[in-house]
Amino acid sequence: MVWASLTLTGLAACSSDSARERDPTPVLANEVVATAPERVEARVGVPTEVVIGFKSSDGQPASQFMIDSASLPAGWSLVSPEAACETVTTDCQVRFAWQPVVSGAGAAALGFSFRDPTGALRSGSIDIATLARADYLFVADRQDDAVQRCRIDPDGQLVDCTPVLGGVSRGAGVTITGRRLHVVASGIGTDGMQVADSRVIGCDIADSGDLQDCTMIVESSSVLLAAVPIGERVWASSLFDEALLGCADRQDNASADCTAVPLGGPLPQGMVRHGDAVYFGTVLHGVYRCEASADGGLTGCRQVDSLGNTVFNLAFRHDVAWLPGFFTGALYRCGVAASGDLTDCVEYAPPGTFPHAWGITVHDNALWLSDLANGGIQRCAFAADGTLEPCGLALAVTHESGNGGLAGIALP
Repeated sequence: MVWASLTLTGLAACSSDSARERDPTPVLANEVVATAPERVEARVGVPTEVVIGFKSSDGQPASQFMIDSASLPAGWSLVSPEAACETVTTDCQVRFAWQPVVSGAGAAALGFSFRDPTGALRSGSIDIATLARADYLFVADRQDDAVQRCRIDPDGQLVDCTPVLGGVSRGAGVTITGRRLHVVASGIGTDGMQVADSRVIGCDIADSGDLQDCTMIVESSSVLLAAVPIGERVWASSLFDEALLGCADRQDNASADCTAVPLGGPLPQGMVRHGDAVYFGTVLHGVYRCEASADGGLTGCRQVDSLGNTVFNLAFRHDVAWLPGFFTGALYRCGVAASGDLTDCVEYAPPGTFPHAWGITVHDNALWLSDLANGGIQRCAFAADGTLEPCGLALAVTHESGNGGLAGIALP
C-alpha cells in the first residue's frame, strides 16, 4: 500500500470543551496542546497518512493519554496504538490515516483523553478542516466541442464523464499546471477544413473539479493545436505559421501581448513541459526542444530525436519519453540525455497498437492515451521495471466520423 505523507503544522490548544486557541493567550494549566493544520487535503480512495503532535501545555506530565479511536470520523483510522504515548510531556507523535470516499470539504473531530497531574480524567478534541479531491481526467471532446471531466474509479476506469466547458471548437491540446487548465480550440476538423478561428482558453480548477474564471487568452486565424504555460506566458503551437506563439496568461484576449518564435520548417503539434524545457512533436520532423527561461521566454529550439516521423505528442516519466506515432499507431520509447536530447529510441509497441493516438499523459504510475479518430482512452500501468503492463480500455466512446474523437488529455 502506498501512503502519501502529510505533516501538520500550526499550533492549537485542545481543552475539555474542545476549544481551539489561535491567538496568544496565557499558558493554560493541565491541558494537552496539539499541532493542527488549517486544512488537510487528500484524494478520494487514497490512504493519506496524517501526523499530529501532542504535548502538555505547562510542561507537567499528562498521563494515560489515549486517542478515542471508537469515535473517529468516517474514513479515519488510527495507525499508532491508542496509547501511543502513555505520558505526554513535550512531544507525542500520533499517526492517523484518512481515506476519503467522497469528494468535498468538511471537518474532522479527533478526540482524546488523559489524566492531569491531579489524577483527574480529562478529555478533549482537535477539529481539522478537510478537503477530499476526486481524481479527474480532463479531455478535449472534438465531437461535442467541449472539455469533458471524467472521474477515475479505483479500478482505473473513467466514469461519470460530464462536460465542464463548452464552445471548444474542435478541441486539441489540454494542459494542467497546478490548479490551472489550458485548452486549445483548434477550429479544424480531421478533414483539414477550418471551421472557426483557433483559441487558447485558460481556466482555474475549483476544489469541486469544475472550471471557473475562464478567459480566452488568444484568438488566431492560424491553426493552434496545443498550449503550455511558462511563467506568466502561455505558449501555443501555431501549425501553419511554423512557429510558437507566446501570450500573456490570465488576460482576456491578450492577442496584443504576444510574441512569436519562428521555427523555420517544422509544423508544431502537441507540447509538454519537462524540467526547464518545452518539448513538442511535429509533422515529419520528429521532436523539438526549447529552453524555458524564468521570465516565460523560449530560446534555442532544436530537434532532439532521430525518429523523423510524425509525432503529435509525447509524455515523460522520470528520464524516459513516450511517443505515439500518429499515422503508424506505433509507440516509441526514448531515453533523455543530460543535454535534453532523446536517445536510444526504440519501437516499443508495433504499428497499429495505438491508432490515431493524440493525447498522452502519465499519471499515478500509468500511461494514458486518447484516440483522435474514433474516441476512447486507453490506460497502461507501469511495471516495477518501467515497462508497460498490458493496456486496457478505460473509456469507450463512439463518435461519428469527420470531427474526430478525443484529443488532448490531462490530469491535475
